[in-house]
Amino acid sequence: MEQETTARGHDASLELERFHTPQSHREQRPQGPDPEVEQESRQGSRSPKPESPEEPTQTRLRNTDKRFRHQKKLRKALTANLIRWLISAVFVIAIYVVLWHYSNKDVMSSETKREFNALIVGLSLGLGLSITFSLEAMAKEIRWWILSLREWPDREAELILKAKDLNRIVQLTWVSRSWWIRFYAISFILLNIISQIALATLGLTYSTNPADSFAILKPGNVTIPDMSDLDTERVLASSSQGLSALRYTANSYGSIALAWVWGTMEDIPYPGTLWDNNDPLIYCRGSSCKYIFQESTRSRKKYDLVVSTNRSVEVTGRCRSWKVTRGARGNESTITIADDDSSRVELMAINGIDQTTFMFDAAATQGTAWSEVTAFEASTSNSWYYRCNISFGPVVNAARKEHQMGINITALASSAIALQGYGASSLSSSNSSQQFQSYPAESTYGNPQNGSTDGMGKLVAAFAAGTVAVAAQANNQVVVPGLRPQTGVILEVSKWRNVHLILGLTLGIQLVLGVGIAILSN
Repeated sequence: MEQETTARGHDASLELERFHTPQSHREQRPQGPDPEVEQESRQGSRSPKPESPEEPTQTRLRNTDKRFRHQKKLRKALTANLIRWLISAVFVIAIYVVLWHYSNKDVMSSETKREFNALIVGLSLGLGLSITFSLEAMAKEIRWWILSLREWPDREAELILKAKDLNRIVQLTWVSRSWWIRFYAISFILLNIISQIALATLGLTYSTNPADSFAILKPGNVTIPDMSDLDTERVLASSSQGLSALRYTANSYGSIALAWVWGTMEDIPYPGTLWDNNDPLIYCRGSSCKYIFQESTRSRKKYDLVVSTNRSVEVTGRCRSWKVTRGARGNESTITIADDDSSRVELMAINGIDQTTFMFDAAATQGTAWSEVTAFEASTSNSWYYRCNISFGPVVNAARKEHQMGINITALASSAIALQGYGASSLSSSNSSQQFQSYPAESTYGNPQNGSTDGMGKLVAAFAAGTVAVAAQANNQVVVPGLRPQTGVILEVSKWRNVHLILGLTLGIQLVLGVGIAILSN
C-alpha cells in the first residue's frame, strides 16, 4: 500500500514539472554542478571538434544556392519594374505622337478638335494610372526592406505590411513614431501628388486657337466675283459701259494693283488659305504672272471669310527689244531703232526723257485673250524700244461658266498698261484706236529695263494680272455652289521644351526609383 502511494506521488510531481512556465523555472534555484565536472566540461569545450570533410562543401553549396536565389529575385524585380516603365513609355510616346500630329495640321474642324481632346485626355489618364500603379508596386517591394531594419511596434509593423496603397501610407505619417518612416510616407505621398500635377500641367503647354491661316472647306454656297465684264462704277462718276469707260477702268485697275505687293510663284497659297489685304494679289516669276481666284462667305461675326481656290489664270509677256539710235531723248515724233533695217518708228506722244511710254494700236490685229503693246524707254544715254505680246492662258480648274472670264476682261486687261480711255494720240487727230500711257522712270511701271526682255515682259504681265485681280475685288458678286469656307482651330504647342521636361522627368524618375528600390529590397 505504501509503495502504491509513493508511486502515485512521483507521477504527480512529474506532471507538475511538465507544465511549469518559464517564469517558474527561472524562479527555481538550480543546483550547481560538481566543480570538477564543470572544469572538465570547459576543457572539453576548448578542444576543437573533429570536422567532417563534407561540411565545407555543403556550406559552399548553401551559399551558392542562396546567391542564386538572390540574383533570381533581383532579376525578377528589375524585370517587373522595367515592364511597368515600358508601359508608361508607351503612353508618353503616344502623347508625343498625338501632339505632333495635330499641331502639324493647318486647320482643325470642331470634330477633329473633339477627337484630339478625347485622345489626349485618355492618354494622360492612362499615363497617370500607370505611374500610380508603379509607385504602389514600389511601396509593396520596399516594405520588406523597411521591416528588416529593426524591430517595429506591432501597429507600425502591421501598417508597413499593409502599405500597398496611398491610404495605408497616409496612416503611417501620424501612427509611426519613427521620423524615418514619416519621411518615407510623406515622400511617397508627394511623389504621387507631384506626378499628377505634372500631368495636369501638360495641358498648359498647348492650346487650341482660332485658325488665322486656313479655313475648313465644306460643300455649300459661296460668293465669287462676276468676271463676265468690267464694272466701271467703282472708278467713274457714271455707270457707263462705253469703250472709253472700259479702257479707263482697265488702266486704273492696273495702277491700283500696285497697292498690293507682288508675290513669287513659290508664295502661291494652297486652296483654303485665308486671304487678307496684307497678302499679295498676283504672283510672278520670269515674264509671267498669276492671279489666284478667291471665294468667300459671310461668317457669324459679320465679316467675310475669303479663301484662295485652286483656280488661277496666268499672263505671259513675250517681248523683243532694240536699242534706240535716234530720238532717244523723247523729244521727236519718230525714233530710229537698231534692227536689221534701222527702222523708223512713229510715236503717239512726245513726253521727254526719263519716262516710258506704252502704246497700243487697237486697229492692228489683236485677239480676245492677247494684245500687242509697244514701249519707248526714253533716256539721255540708254534708250530702248520694245514690242511685247501679252497673252492670257485659260482659267485653270474652272468647273462652271461663272468661273470663266469674259472677252472684255481678257482683251482690255492684256493692253491695259497702254490704255488711256478718254483722249487719244497727241500727235494726230483724236482717234480712239491710238492709245498710250506714259509712266515716269521713278515709278514701278516706268522703271527702265535697259533692254531686258524678261524685265519688260514681267512689267506688262504684272499690269495685266493686276487689272484682273482688282476687277475681281471690285466687281459685283454672284452666289454659286462650291466649297464653303468655315472657321477652324489650330493646335499650338507654345514650347516643346516644357513638354520634353514634363514627360522626360516623369519617365526618368520612375525608372531611377524602380531600379533603386528593386536593388535595395533584394
